[in-house]
Amino acid sequence: MASIESLELDTRGTEADVIGDYLTGLGGVQTASGCYAGEGWEAVLTVGEHRFSKWVFPRVIIRFDGDPERVRAVHDRMRLLAFRGGG
Repeated sequence: MASIESLELDTRGTEADVIGDYLTGLGGVQTASGCYAGEGWEAVLTVGEHRFSKWVFPRVIIRFDGDPERVRAVHDRMRLLAFRGGG
């Protein structure tokens, strides 16, 4: 039986459509169910919001499932794309 890996990435401050564009750039295709699938991996987005004091920011939790090597690779690349420095 093939091994399956699941990893999550919690992004704040980036809209879901931008996250979708990033996943498409990483080789994913949006499926009819709204998740993204690439070679050996799938990503499911959970959209919400993050509140800090009086501000509200978009929050998207991305759950990656699939082949352990491919999941780790796409997770790590997505983490770099979603990283936003201050300023």
